[in-house]
Amino acid sequence: MYYTLRVTRGSFTYILSEIGDEISRQVTPMRKAVTPNRRLEKALYHLAPTAEYRTIGNLFGVSVAFVFTCIKEVCVRGY
Repeated sequence: MYYTLRVTRGSFTYILSEIGDEISRQVTPMRKAVTPNRRLEKALYHLAPTAEYRTIGNLFGVSVAFVFTCIKEVCVRGY
């Protein structure tokens, strides 16, 4: 998967260690939280080949709104 994101595994791990706490969410009785590494994958996939939100949503099996939220959380720190 890292070749698609155009980052090395080490770079991915470094980015995740820097912002992982900020983009993590709690598991609730209503739903399971998406892990920070999955959120980061979606944002990096958008930045690497500049795919559209709909394409990323279809690829990962999530909604367009969720893709937008992941990108916003990863790219805009302190929103």
